[in-house]
Amino acid sequence: MINKLGLNEERMLSVEKIIVNTKLNLLDEEFLFNNDIFSLEYIRQMHIFLFGDLYYERDLTFRELSNEEIKYIEVLLNSIKQICINKYDCVEILLETLVRLWELQIFKDGNTRTLLGYLSILNKAFILNLDIDLNKEIKSRASELYVKNLVNQKQLTKSK
Repeated sequence: MINKLGLNEERMLSVEKIIVNTKLNLLDEEFLFNNDIFSLEYIRQMHIFLFGDLYYERDLTFRELSNEEIKYIEVLLNSIKQICINKYDCVEILLETLVRLWELQIFKDGNTRTLLGYLSILNKAFILNLDIDLNKEIKSRASELYVKNLVNQKQLTKSK
């Protein structure tokens, strides 16, 4: 991705961290975009909001997603909607669902931060009162799910 600021890579990483963290904090105050918060378009708009001052919008598009991946994402987002609206004890399922979205790496860059911002919005909108380090949580759960899937695949291979 080409940065708008013309900075070298090292300086850009430093500036990106400051700007994106500031914008993540702004999400807590006001981030609506008048869209359905359970849509892929909403997440795309959030991604552009977070990174739009740094990179050109043409570089902030989704990576090429298959129809199956898009349908899967829609199912995941709908499941989040049902969980949050029905007010189950949803935090565990919500985090696992967001990890699955993260595994798809729907953007070329910035997936983790965009999904952390999205989780922040859901936390505020549905008063989930999450008190966890979201960055560590998503990455550790991704590793945990990867290990579980690897173990399940090995078990399937042995049973054949």
